[in-house]
Amino acid sequence: MKPRRSLKACALLMLAPLAACGSEWHVAPPPLGNDANPGTISQPLATIGQAEDLTKPGDVVHIHEGIYREAVLFRNGGTESQPVTYQAYDDGSGPARVTISGFKHIEPGIEGAGHWQVHAGSIYKIQLTPAYGLVPGASTVLLDGTAQKIARWPNAPTPFNFNWEIMAQPEEAILNEDSEGPQLPFPGIFHTASYTDSELPFTHDNEWVGARIDMSPFDGIYQTSGLVTASSSESLTLRYRYQDTAAVSVANPYFLWNTLRALNQEGEYFFDIEGVSGPPYTLYLWPPAGKSPQDHTIEIRTQDISLNFFNSAHITTRNISIVGGGVFCPSQSEFITMDRLHLRYCGQGLDYLSPQRPGIHIRGDNNTVTNCLIEDTYGGGIHGNANDIVITNNVVRNCMLYSIGTWGGNRVIVNRNTTYLNGGLNIAMFSPASRFNYNHCYLAGLRTCDEANMNSHYNGDAENTEVAFNWVHTNLARYNMDFEWGGGIGIRLDTSASNFVIHHNLIWGMSRPTHSLVIFSLEPEEINYRQSEIRAYNNTIAGGIVFPASGSLGGHDLRNNICTEIREFHGAQVDSGIIRNNYLTDGVYLREWPGNFFTETSFVSGPTGNFELKPGVPMIDAGEIITPYTDGFSGRAPDVGALESGGPGKSYWTAGALLLPEHLADLTIRPLTKPSGQSFLVVENFPAGRLPAEDFKIRLNGGEILQDFRITYSTDSHRGSAYFAFDPEEYTGSNLVELSLNGTTFTRASQALVITAEGFSADQLVDVSADPAGGSVHRLRGTGFSPPYWMMPVNMENLTGADLNFKPVPLIFNSRKYIKQGHMKPDCSDLRLMHWESQSELPYCLESGVNSESTLLWTTLKKDLLTRRFSHLDESTYYMTFGVPSREPVSDWRVIGDYFTPLENPKRLFWYSATHAGDSMADGESVGQWSDLFGLGNHGQQPNPVKQPTFRAKQVNGLPAMHFDGGDLLQLNPLTSTLPDGITYVILHRNDTNCDPDGRIFSAGAGGKEIQFVRAQSTIDNWNLIATRRPGVLLNDCTAGKRFKNDISWYTGDVAEMIVIGERLRESTNGPFRRLIEFVSRKYHLNNAPRGVADTAALMAPLEIHLGGSQVTDITFIDTQTVQFVAPSAPPEVLPLVYDIEVRRGQASSRPPESFSYSIPSYQQWATILPPESGKPNDNPDGDSFPNLLEFAMDLSPEGFDSLPRGVLAPDGTPVLLFRKNPSATDVFLQLDHSPDQRNWTRANLTDLNLKVVDPDPDGDGSAILYSIDLPPGGRCFWNFVGTLLTP
Repeated sequence: MKPRRSLKACALLMLAPLAACGSEWHVAPPPLGNDANPGTISQPLATIGQAEDLTKPGDVVHIHEGIYREAVLFRNGGTESQPVTYQAYDDGSGPARVTISGFKHIEPGIEGAGHWQVHAGSIYKIQLTPAYGLVPGASTVLLDGTAQKIARWPNAPTPFNFNWEIMAQPEEAILNEDSEGPQLPFPGIFHTASYTDSELPFTHDNEWVGARIDMSPFDGIYQTSGLVTASSSESLTLRYRYQDTAAVSVANPYFLWNTLRALNQEGEYFFDIEGVSGPPYTLYLWPPAGKSPQDHTIEIRTQDISLNFFNSAHITTRNISIVGGGVFCPSQSEFITMDRLHLRYCGQGLDYLSPQRPGIHIRGDNNTVTNCLIEDTYGGGIHGNANDIVITNNVVRNCMLYSIGTWGGNRVIVNRNTTYLNGGLNIAMFSPASRFNYNHCYLAGLRTCDEANMNSHYNGDAENTEVAFNWVHTNLARYNMDFEWGGGIGIRLDTSASNFVIHHNLIWGMSRPTHSLVIFSLEPEEINYRQSEIRAYNNTIAGGIVFPASGSLGGHDLRNNICTEIREFHGAQVDSGIIRNNYLTDGVYLREWPGNFFTETSFVSGPTGNFELKPGVPMIDAGEIITPYTDGFSGRAPDVGALESGGPGKSYWTAGALLLPEHLADLTIRPLTKPSGQSFLVVENFPAGRLPAEDFKIRLNGGEILQDFRITYSTDSHRGSAYFAFDPEEYTGSNLVELSLNGTTFTRASQALVITAEGFSADQLVDVSADPAGGSVHRLRGTGFSPPYWMMPVNMENLTGADLNFKPVPLIFNSRKYIKQGHMKPDCSDLRLMHWESQSELPYCLESGVNSESTLLWTTLKKDLLTRRFSHLDESTYYMTFGVPSREPVSDWRVIGDYFTPLENPKRLFWYSATHAGDSMADGESVGQWSDLFGLGNHGQQPNPVKQPTFRAKQVNGLPAMHFDGGDLLQLNPLTSTLPDGITYVILHRNDTNCDPDGRIFSAGAGGKEIQFVRAQSTIDNWNLIATRRPGVLLNDCTAGKRFKNDISWYTGDVAEMIVIGERLRESTNGPFRRLIEFVSRKYHLNNAPRGVADTAALMAPLEIHLGGSQVTDITFIDTQTVQFVAPSAPPEVLPLVYDIEVRRGQASSRPPESFSYSIPSYQQWATILPPESGKPNDNPDGDSFPNLLEFAMDLSPEGFDSLPRGVLAPDGTPVLLFRKNPSATDVFLQLDHSPDQRNWTRANLTDLNLKVVDPDPDGDGSAILYSIDLPPGGRCFWNFVGTLLTP
């Protein structure tokens, strides 16, 4: 917080009254400000409105710190050469804190307000008048400056929370289509509907009548409000505008509000404007802790517009905070610049029975919104429907409707904005000839669904509108086609839009990933039919590109994109469309798009958000040159995708709102060395939603410049960090740091940066003392800490963006080795997988091979990891940790079953896997039974040892298989008489060179007729995956190894996996058949499928903490900068005990400057014998140069001269110092300062001076111990005891 300025102090400076010459005006709140004043700095005006009346072109209005409760109507303006400026006053220390408030104080008994009364329990009420508040849902209430929650059911955790996941969902919904009619006093046609909800609170019938219901019915596209007309147990009847939205339906989220019945929680309010629950204009409030509102400052929003640029031009407003009111630029306003405004609690949109309002509404041409923050509104953020407007470098967040909407106008620029937490879309693009570039859009679709982060439903030719270099991600719109919920979409050109160019966008994290980029085809009656000029170049999409409608793709041009798939669903005609040179990471439908390519892997670390291309992948230099969009590429041709590798230009770029110069002073910098050995300087504390541009640089010690940083970003805190790679050995010691936003002008950072060569240091011990019983928790702070357990890198290979986030990835490692060494528990239950950078544990399923050389597990990221953060670092290395005996098993089958759903198909028949057989078999062992992993008892059995297959270890990429030698046979139990739904086989096998090509891997029939079989295919010495689906069949007798009847068609070869499902599984993208194939392919690493590889050579030993010579055993890793430990009990020695503390990480070690001590408080008890005025530790009431603390510790008298301590000569002539020590002084640490000349002093611990006990009880009463210590030899020695009081 900046210190409050004294305006009177400013006035004392007697600055020249510039306003007197008509060029500068000053405004300040009363009592200093008065509208009768001349407007000088010493005699300022009181209102901004009065200053507006006096301004002329070229004037500047300085607004001093304070709250201004007024609505300003601008009628005077400036000219192009002489604009008028309204700005927060800056005395050189930064802009003053200026707030224009649309809130009205509620002062009981004043301005028509009644008095606070207890309504019921902790709910208070006060009668107000129409002069207070706005329409329902827009009358925000502040308590001591903090917004309270609108009373609603179900309750919201915070104000302005409109996430569908916390709303109610009906079990039944009925629309009465014959109930059409008016619902006065509201306009429009209403219909009656009803909801059945067993969770609806109920005490009596019709208790919810009059409430508003907020809902987005049926497919969830449209949000609307209705009125509750009746209620009973588990039932609501309502009226709403059905024809404007859709029919009600089961499970559609809703909540109830605008009724006292919903007020049931501390921090809620209800302003009853309509008299729903009592007299109109009654405010009901539940204050914190049930205290009376009279103990707080209560305000209610009463103003809709705070700044109205009614009939004005060429005005700039700067560094002003607006709470409650919005900004309006009507059609007759132009060249208005809104710079560094902060709008909060403005707009309206909760009640769809009233007009919606944005925070900033622009209807006039040539207006600009820049560097602003708009947040916390039930309406929209910025609404523009004018020509040549500029919306740039703003953060717009937590808006119920949208962040930025351009509905009309031409030549609009919407660049470098960060938008997030929206009930609907982030940015609406409805303006031709416009630019929507470098925006950061995320967390859309919190309220409605079938919602895009960036959406255009412009009907016609968009005149080459550009959508480029945007980060578009994390759309949480509900997706469930059982309810027609269309999910979240990244960028969409809806219905009949044409003439767009969409290039170099990063899109990921859609709740409907197949629809990450949606481009409609054009129908014959639509503009630009077959000449659409819709171009999509060099986008990187962790999801699909979709053409969801029939019509023509003529004129569509899609090249150089990376995505999972390209699909069309309703017979779109390619016509003259160009769809080529795109790389598909799933590629199931590649055959439908000739000229495009399949790629198995492409990204550095797709699962955590780094979509840069890995070295050597085929997309590098594989793009087509498309001028001007691929200009500036490196290499022989552009790369495919949004991020050009290996050169300047478009190699790396950031999106969203940028840091401003005033933010530099608050940034912090720290060194970081990851377990991989990579070292970074990390710049942190960016304002929420803002990041540096590509030119951001660090200069160290006035010399070398670090650049080419990478970003990590939290979508929880909405803050990012910049990571600069560097070599810490080159900067060991203290370093001067300077930062530059533009790469040329540098500003010194507020801190010097201390760097150690190892990137590891223990800098501070927090809570330095403990009770000798131990058990207290202490923290160490520093850099480069690692966990106190064994840690092994796991490199994830061949991953796309879907891997780990949606698709499990297998890992094979040798657990037997670490169990044998005593580092891992025998059942592997202490094993954990960790994403280091977020310190997040990965769920996993230990499938097979416990305590073997081929232990197999599957893992995924936590479901919300990429939703909650993304990183442009290389985070492809994860870590396996073990060596914690207290850990319990956490292996979870759902890691496999939730994605590979066919393994849980109700019609599954049997599943044989050699990996599971290896849990109980040794290499070369005969197999009498191959167990069915489905648990249905359908085992493959062979009691005859001669015909038993053989178990072979390490056959398929480290995993085992069963060998059939041409005479081996497993007999299967009869599976079923009929399989009317068909059958699906997935079998992984490898034929021997002498295998009968007609040999049966699986055979089944009835009687003597073979009805089903899977035979050896022609491959020899290569593993082959057979996957086939067949129609309904009979299965009675089944065998594996030959034809089920007669001794013919014997199989010779290896079988690793055999899965049979009694259903002809559906084949589609990510459908069950494909997932079953994918399970086996991934498990055995076929075709370079994604996998994890344990780096056993890089196993890291646990972090250790040592107190003195003893190792601490109870250590908890918090993060790389913090560890905590539990103090062990002290050894049975005389207190206090003081130890050096040492932290070891591998070969590196570090000690904090603080020592660790054990002590028991005792001084304060001893000091009770002293007068209160002279009982402090450093008091010396007897004047003998020994303060009280030393008198106590050395068993001296506080009231007279003492004979000890004193120097003597030992029998060998060595100078020693004799002193007494009080054994009860358990909280005083003694040290000795000594000097040869009284100028150069050295402090030493007594244990370093040959401390010896001369007499353990010189007085015979246990009150003292007589000690000696050696004094330094070599002439004179001056000495002085020093005591330190220790506090546990």
